[in-house]
Amino acid sequence: MGFVPAAEFNDFADHIALEIEFMGHLYGLIAKELANNNRQLDGDSLLTRINSTRENFARNHLSKWLPTLYERVSKNSSTDFYTA
Repeated sequence: MGFVPAAEFNDFADHIALEIEFMGHLYGLIAKELANNNRQLDGDSLLTRINSTRENFARNHLSKWLPTLYERVSKNSSTDFYTA
């Protein structure tokens, strides 16, 4: 399940872009397992472990600060780009 950031990434390890890239990596692994008909979501299957990692990262990390980031960026942005 290893994750290595893109070589050109040279920002802080907790940068939102890197964290979204990590979530994309997890979704890619899930898609690969489903494409290979590995649909077992019980026990210690790889799909279960990947999905659990995704859920835990979203619930226990992203959901703690991402809404505040969105609110602050939307409020302080001088363009409509970030208000979607």
